[in-house]
Amino acid sequence: MEKFQKRFIDEANEYFESLESALLYLENDFSDTQRIDEIFRVMHSLKGSGAMFGFDLLSEVTHDLESLYEQVRSQEIQLNAKIISFTLGAVDQLKKLLVLNAGNEEKQLVVELKRDVASLLENSSPSSSSSSENKIVENDKQETENGRSFFVFFQPNESILENGTNPLYLIDELATLGESKIEVSFNSLPDFKEFDPRKCFASWKVVLYTQEDLGTIQDVFLFVQDDSRIEIVELQHGNVLENQKKLARCFSIPVDEIESLIGEDGDQLENSEPIENEIQVSEPVKGKATEEPVPKANEEKRDQLVSGVRLDTIRVSSAKIDEYMNLVSELITAQSHLDLIAETQKEFEPVSEHFAKLIRQLRDNAFDMSLIPLTNMATRFRRLVRDLSADLNKKVKLVTEGLETEVDKTIIEQLGEPLLHIIRNSIDHGIEPIEQRLENGKDEEGTISIKACVVGTFVEIEIADDGAGIDLSRIKEKAIQKGFFYEGDSISDSELISVIFKPGFSTSETLSDVSGRGVGMDIVRKRITDLRGDVEVDTTIGEGTKFTIRLPLSISIIDGLLTQVNDDLYIIPTGNIEKIYALTADQKKNALRQVVVFEDQEIPYLDLPMEFSTTPKEQKQQYMIVVRYDHKLFGLVVNDVFREHQAVVKPLDQMIGHHELFLGASIMGDGRVTLVIDVNKTIQKFSA
Repeated sequence: MEKFQKRFIDEANEYFESLESALLYLENDFSDTQRIDEIFRVMHSLKGSGAMFGFDLLSEVTHDLESLYEQVRSQEIQLNAKIISFTLGAVDQLKKLLVLNAGNEEKQLVVELKRDVASLLENSSPSSSSSSENKIVENDKQETENGRSFFVFFQPNESILENGTNPLYLIDELATLGESKIEVSFNSLPDFKEFDPRKCFASWKVVLYTQEDLGTIQDVFLFVQDDSRIEIVELQHGNVLENQKKLARCFSIPVDEIESLIGEDGDQLENSEPIENEIQVSEPVKGKATEEPVPKANEEKRDQLVSGVRLDTIRVSSAKIDEYMNLVSELITAQSHLDLIAETQKEFEPVSEHFAKLIRQLRDNAFDMSLIPLTNMATRFRRLVRDLSADLNKKVKLVTEGLETEVDKTIIEQLGEPLLHIIRNSIDHGIEPIEQRLENGKDEEGTISIKACVVGTFVEIEIADDGAGIDLSRIKEKAIQKGFFYEGDSISDSELISVIFKPGFSTSETLSDVSGRGVGMDIVRKRITDLRGDVEVDTTIGEGTKFTIRLPLSISIIDGLLTQVNDDLYIIPTGNIEKIYALTADQKKNALRQVVVFEDQEIPYLDLPMEFSTTPKEQKQQYMIVVRYDHKLFGLVVNDVFREHQAVVKPLDQMIGHHELFLGASIMGDGRVTLVIDVNKTIQKFSA
């Protein structure tokens, strides 16, 4: 049971995200019936599953919320911003009820939520009372004319409980389709000595008045119809529940004779046989939906649903994906050892090549499994923009593009906080108050845009606003006060912008819960740097600010080029490489300001043997690896180039972890450790 409860918690969190997303979209269009239906279905699922797995408090509250949205669906209540805001807040509180051993705090929370829902139901009213009353009368009349009454007999197989099916939930789902009266029978209950608590000995008779068709009723029993006796008979048009004599006959006569009641009315029943036993039935349960008639149970539909669940997707724990990636990493390291053996023992070359191909396919498959689209964070972005702009009395809309871009799940897990902090700063510091925007000739509603795309082996995420921009003169003033610069220093714009990422720096004069405490942007850069990425800022006064975050698609396994610098081996990620040229000593000697010409292109270069050692290794021919840096070509000179190499990147030890030139280290087949060069940061450091 514990395993199923943990699985439900994961599913519940997905339900909460679906609710938030639907509510945020619905806020822009109150008449979106598709979103309203989605919210109702999610509430219904949370209620039923929560009760099944022991989350009774969660089920209790979602039952009330479901009732609220049932009235919204039936247009008895006019949907408005107040209801949506309340529901969003209620979703936040529901997350606190995902506990099995509830305490007084959770119980008190339930009392408050139920009270608030009841108050909302009581105070909400249609936009026009007179027209609404007429509409309700018309709806009641239409439902009486279009509704039909059905008799349903459900006798499940005795072993139905063994596969986890709870027949009570099927009866509950049936009751939500309209008004119903239900009788349960235990006629097949065996003697006490033969009783098995693992078996089901109950059967149900249900008289249902609904707007639904026969097919919808049959779908309730879609997955149990082969193992159960199910009889569904349409009794009449209209509501048989209002005909007490006919209703009583439904529960008194044998199931095989129920068709004799088709079309009968109350007058015909006056001469019927008397009813000997008193029938106990439940109170009516109301619900509503619409569907076109279906003549019989759709077995093909059931087969498609079952096969889809089994074949399309499966739920796998994150820990299993991590373990899979680790095993692939170990295989890659072992493959490097096999490559070395094959170099000296040629009979192993075909085996080594075959294993290399298989391992590359395994690696690509592992990557695909661990990639998650950025859309998983979209709801959090929208919720933050909505709530924070309301708190600050600003109007802000969020525009997204390319969030279907997929990123390693390890990156996604650590990227959320930096992105949310940038958005928070954009709303607080970037977007101006409404009055100021109107004075400056802007729309009163500010815009924050998030764009994502893949560039080579990297993903770029842009977060831009159309606000006031960063006041660099203000930054300079504060930076001098804090001792980062001195009066009279020649400071470039890029140097001033980099100051905002220093610990403890803030231009805000007052402290708030949103920003201004100087403990934000430095954490943003650190988190992004830890992910082997970088962040750039572009700002224009009066027009806005854009943050560009560049991250590798994966931080665990990369394709690299194995090179030699002096006497040491280094790996350069192939995602950065454009071309490789042989570079002679004469070409280097004749180079002006470390710029050489290849194929009529002037390419500046960085001499790594010179930069990495005070006594560089000299040789007649070296190699220049041309990479793309800041949208331009740039060369990295190395002593030798060996081969392509799949590198499993491990983090550096804390003793050298601060060294910003390297992404990490990789272990070769012979046990040697090679460093993986961070191309961008190496060029930034030595070419500044």
